[in-house]
Order: sequence, then C-alpha cells, then structure tokens
Amino acid sequence: QLDRPVIALTEIDGVAMGSGRSIAGFNLSRALECSSSLLIRYGGHEMAAGLRLPADRVGELRGFLNDNFAEEVEKARSRRGLVVDALVGLREVNEETLFWLEKLEPFGEKNPPPLFAVLDASLIRSWIWGRNDQHLRLLVKQGRESQEMVVINGKKKAANLVNSSLVDLAFEVYRDNAGNYPYLKIQDWRIKK
Repeated sequence: QLDRPVIALTEIDGVAMGSGRSIAGFNLSRALECSSSLLIRYGGHEMAAGLRLPADRVGELRGFLNDNFAEEVEKARSRRGLVVDALVGLREVNEETLFWLEKLEPFGEKNPPPLFAVLDASLIRSWIWGRNDQHLRLLVKQGRESQEMVVINGKKKAANLVNSSLVDLAFEVYRDNAGNYPYLKIQDWRIKK
C-alpha cells in the first residue's frame, strides 16, 4: 500500500521487536543482514522479516537503512512495471468471468489475482464513499457497456482521474459483498484525455 519496504516495531522492556514487509525487487532480509551489528536477532526472506534490537538503536537502524538502501528501493520501484494479464471489454466482465476467476483462488502473494485492463473507457460519473469518505467510485462506459469501478483509498490519489474523460484502466475483479455482481477494483490508470 505504501509502495516501499516497511518495518513496524513495538517496544517492550527496552527491546524493539517487530516485522517488515518488502516490495518486489528489494531483498529485505539482505538489508537486515547488512545491518546485523545493530540487531539482537533477525530472520526472514526477501519479502518479509522479523527482527529485535535495542530500543535505543531504532533511530540508528532507520538511518542506516535509509542511507544505504534508498537508491536500491527507488530502482526496485521504478523497475516494476504494470503487468496486465488480459485486455478485456467491459461486456466481458460478468458472472461467467467470476465463475472462472474463483477457480483460480485462493489469491495471495504467490498467486496474485489476475490484472485486467480496459482501454479507451469514458468516465460518466464519480462519487466519494466509505466511512471516512476515503474511497472513490466511478461509473465507466466503453461502447454500450457500463460498469461501476472503485479506487480503494482513492479520494486523494485519484483526483486527476475524476477530471478526465477518456482513460485506460487496470483492475482486479472480485465478487461484490452481496455475492451477485463483479466488483472491479482499479489498481492503476492512464489518462488519455
């Protein structure tokens, strides 16, 4: 969600302990290995790790990781392109699509949900929703077909999307909470007009 490696720690009796999650292309375990002189204990793999260190060395660890790995993190972020599994028309996202997608579950890090893209879609309407008005819902049209799509936590990050008229959209498809319809969750977009 933050598009960068993150380590979360809590302190108990002078010892900071917690875990970290990485992004594709950045080896978190190797970064901790390089900073092992600051740590009491650590372990994990490229994408996740656990660690313990003296609480008074947390700032030192933060500085070391930022100073030594910021450039590598940025390279990993820029290398990751968007890989779309299939270009589809809105009319193709239906109950049958849900049926076949559910055969691929469960989704997770080793089995990510397929990413679809629709090209040259028109934005008809948008509105904010959610308990804290943080999500964005869009009515999107392509040809004669229209679908609602959502950008989770997208009120701010998708502000430029609301003011556009023609877009390409990359999205994942899920079943809505009522279990009846496709739920299209926008992951990225390209504004064309």
